[in-house]
Formats: sequence, structure tokens, C-alpha cells
Amino acid sequence: MRRHSPEFVPFGKGFALEKRFNIRISASNLPYDVEIWVELEGDRFECVELKAERKPGGPPITSEGIRRLPVQDLVRSAAMEAVYKRKKNPKGTAVILTPTRLRGYKRLAEAGPTEDTLEHVALVYRLAYACNESPTKAVEGSFGLARSTAERWVSKARDLGLIDTPDPRTRRRK
Repeated sequence: MRRHSPEFVPFGKGFALEKRFNIRISASNLPYDVEIWVELEGDRFECVELKAERKPGGPPITSEGIRRLPVQDLVRSAAMEAVYKRKKNPKGTAVILTPTRLRGYKRLAEAGPTEDTLEHVALVYRLAYACNESPTKAVEGSFGLARSTAERWVSKARDLGLIDTPDPRTRRRK
């Protein structure tokens, strides 16, 4: 079967991700090995398919075991693996996409709210927002910041136009 080229969508300044992506997760805290397919629908990540496989020597797949799967955590894990860094090639004719690992933010935090740091603050914020999680809390945890510092950095990133998602605190509840 021939696989189509992935469709990439911009995801903030300097980043992109596949519109639909999947990852296989085998973790000791999960009752099964899992493969999850996630799609960006509007501004939110949605699980569109989930496959559970019995671990070697593990328990059988049951409805109780399926209910214990932390789908939101699996969606976040998949999204974090699907982020690519965008940059122009030296001739400026195309965009080069390279996988990026969302790690090492404590080092960026030590540099303070530089432009590079704030671009990553915006990325973490946007990923958390798309996963229906608290964006500012995600920035706080990823960068090891105090809540007030995380709020200040998010505000700076928003002022620079790096964060264009609505502030979840001002969203109306339905």
C-alpha cells in the first residue's frame, strides 16, 4: 500500500506539525501497548483511532482496561512527537522540516524571556491549549517557572503576537 505524503500545517512561529499523526506507546503505566492516531481539527487535537494490543505476558484486553487508558495523556504524547521545526533552506526556495524534541526547556528558562525562549513558550502554550489542558500551567511545568513568571512570559509572548489562541480564562462556557 502506498502511503501519502503527510500534510503539514503551521503551528506557530517556526513550527509545523502533521495534520494527522500516530505513535505507538508501550509504557509500564499502561495496561496495554497502544497505537493512537491524532488529528488536528480546528484548533484542537482529537483522537480519531486507538488500537490496544496485549503486552507479552500481560492481562487480556477488557472493557475495564480500556477505560483505564489515559486518552488525553496519549494525545499529548503523540502531539509532542509530531512537532517539526521550520526553516528556509539556504537558497530560500523551500521550507525544511526537521523533527524537534520538546525537551531542555529548563536551559531556555535560564536564558530568560528571550525571543527564542518566548517562541518555545508559545509552542508549549499552543500544544496545551490544543490538548484541552491549562496552557499557562504547561508553561510553568515545562520551564520550571513560578506561576507568576509563567503568566508574565505568556503575556510577553502574546504581546509579541506569538500566541494567537484565545485566553482560556476568557472563554465562555457552554
